[in-house]
Amino acid sequence: MPRLAGPDPQLPVVFTAAQARLAGLTPDQIRQRVRSGRWVALNRGVYRRAEATIPDDLDAFAGARVDHAQRAVAMALANAGCVIGFHSATAVHGLPLFEALPERVALVAPEDGWNGQRPGVVIHRTELADDDVVHLRVPVTSIARTWFDIARHHSLADSLALGDAALRRGDVSRNDLLRVMAHSVARRGTRRARVAAGHLDAARESVLESASWAYFVEHGLPLPRLQVELRTDGGRFVARVDVLWDQARLVGECDGRLKYAVADDLYREKRREDEIRSLGYGVIRWGMADLRDPALAARIRRLLT
Repeated sequence: MPRLAGPDPQLPVVFTAAQARLAGLTPDQIRQRVRSGRWVALNRGVYRRAEATIPDDLDAFAGARVDHAQRAVAMALANAGCVIGFHSATAVHGLPLFEALPERVALVAPEDGWNGQRPGVVIHRTELADDDVVHLRVPVTSIARTWFDIARHHSLADSLALGDAALRRGDVSRNDLLRVMAHSVARRGTRRARVAAGHLDAARESVLESASWAYFVEHGLPLPRLQVELRTDGGRFVARVDVLWDQARLVGECDGRLKYAVADDLYREKRREDEIRSLGYGVIRWGMADLRDPALAARIRRLLT
């Protein structure tokens, strides 16, 4: 039986059987590593090291994105000529969406290629310009093109979560996104993308803030100012708030659970809110679940009027 003692040869996190053979392993040694659980088969002839699957310090949501990115690379290696695109490209680029990633990996095939669904993958047939594709380990749609495809086919919340994060990281500029829209031969959903582009803002600091803005737009709420500093009459800084509806003197705070990891965080936030209220502002808070409920829009409207 092939021996497994000693380290594996130097291989990427996701690799093919051909790469393993070039690194000096025999087909029997490859099969034994899979049987033992040392390697995980992601596709026919494509593997990843078991210890390199998901980092322990990631939450379930982030871990799912890493897993999806690795499976996307495996699918691209197993489908020559295809490009990782759509939601799978966001995972490979390390950029967020509001909604959870679909289970199936998304690939883009050439115009004359096969399209449809197979186990674990959906293949779209779409024309891509040369600068729509970047070559990492495998071809992936560029961040600008990925955003355009998400903006055409996904929710406004997904479009803003992705676009705001890309602008904030400095990966793209607004002009990059507009240029992709202007030059793309894809037309379905372009109007949706233009609407989304008009609402992009790097000042929003989280997926929850981006999705909240989409919620305001979709429910016809007045749009607030972002990231506003509140000070006393004497100029002392009190707080920097997520959003502010000036006319109603209403502060909106997007509350992710991670803000209050320990009891001291909750106490400090209570003190902060008390100070905001002492300046004559009302405060309304919401979380991810509220953005799926029209009741939040009704609450905001009542407070604004």
